[in-house]
Amino acid sequence: MLKAQQSTEMERLLMAWILLQNFDVQVSRFVDLISFLMADCRYQQMMKWIGNIHETLSQLFIDASPLDHTTCRMAL
Repeated sequence: MLKAQQSTEMERLLMAWILLQNFDVQVSRFVDLISFLMADCRYQQMMKWIGNIHETLSQLFIDASPLDHTTCRMAL
């Protein structure tokens, strides 16, 4: 059962990484995914890491215009 939970968490992190690589995906879907991961996470360190990513990306998306993904790519 523990191995299945670890596998599921790895799949979720992989999905988040794929979304990071493809900025054509709607920003709101990515933020929803990160929020879901934060709500479902069982490990304190992982929650902290995901929270930092969520905060950084949220600020980047607020600062960038909806059509300007160059700012986000350069910041990452």
